[in-house]
Amino acid sequence: MRFYIVDDEINICLILKHIIEKNKLGVVIGYEMDSISALEEILEDMPDIILVDYLMPKLDGNSLIKKISKENSKVRFIMISQVSDVTLKEDVYSSGIEFFIQKPINVIEVESVIKSVVEMVSLTQKFEVLKAFISEESDQTAQQQDKIQNTCHNELEIIKRILSDLAILGEKGALNLMAICECKLAVQKGCAFTVNDYSLQINENVKIVKQRIRRAILVGLRNLAHIGIEDNLNDCFLKYANKLYDYKDIWLEMEFIKGKKKTGGRVNVDKFIENLVLLSKIS
Repeated sequence: MRFYIVDDEINICLILKHIIEKNKLGVVIGYEMDSISALEEILEDMPDIILVDYLMPKLDGNSLIKKISKENSKVRFIMISQVSDVTLKEDVYSSGIEFFIQKPINVIEVESVIKSVVEMVSLTQKFEVLKAFISEESDQTAQQQDKIQNTCHNELEIIKRILSDLAILGEKGALNLMAICECKLAVQKGCAFTVNDYSLQINENVKIVKQRIRRAILVGLRNLAHIGIEDNLNDCFLKYANKLYDYKDIWLEMEFIKGKKKTGGRVNVDKFIENLVLLSKIS
């Protein structure tokens, strides 16, 4: 994996470079303290992952991300900043970053975040092969494929927002969820595409993939249950509680959290995926 670092503090650049290389996460192809110079270098030799500081002089990190994304939408970004303002974070996430790292640098956090993004890129690369396979098997015209791709992109953005609302976008299983949903949206016979099909195409054990997804979905269930306990009229709770999950399971999880039940709610992976795809189409 190829990395590029943009930060106006040389010590931050060197710390991040050391973490990446020490843990054999990839190769740092360059780092720059000037965002304008960094933009020129990045556009010449596109890395896979860019770590960028938010508060950069001349061209701030958010603007830099948008300029690079226009040229190459496949590049992944990790934002670094001392600023913890909620509104700022929302703005940054909307520009297309994967994770937000808070300064001062915490080595364990950085290592964990980078590993997650590396896995995300790896899964994406496998998924591109899978999409190519689907295209070959499909008899759609180029025009039909373009139309489906545009619709699919919009629906995937909605799915990403839903997973963010559930606070599970950073979970490993969320990557698999999005990949499966994209496959289901990309083909006309989308409902026939299963977790088993996906696991087979990316050459991973289906039980491991399903367990990874299940864990992410359970975290979402737990998060919604906590919201419901605090405020059962909360917009997020009302929007997703009985559309993505069975309300009985939400209720059981709430009772479990309150100590009134010995076990919490359960989740059905296949049903959740179907509900997620359906919700993306009607939102």
